[in-house]
Amino acid sequence: MSEIRNNEASLIGRLVGDPVRTASGRVYFKLAASWTQAPFRC
Repeated sequence: MSEIRNNEASLIGRLVGDPVRTASGRVYFKLAASWTQAPFRC
């Protein structure tokens, strides 16, 4: 799980501050402040 956590942290670091449209059409731009508490979705 540590590897997954590290990958998430890396992705989050890249995504925070930028509007990101995922395959499901969700935009995480508004969730940037909640990244650490929100489950990672893609």
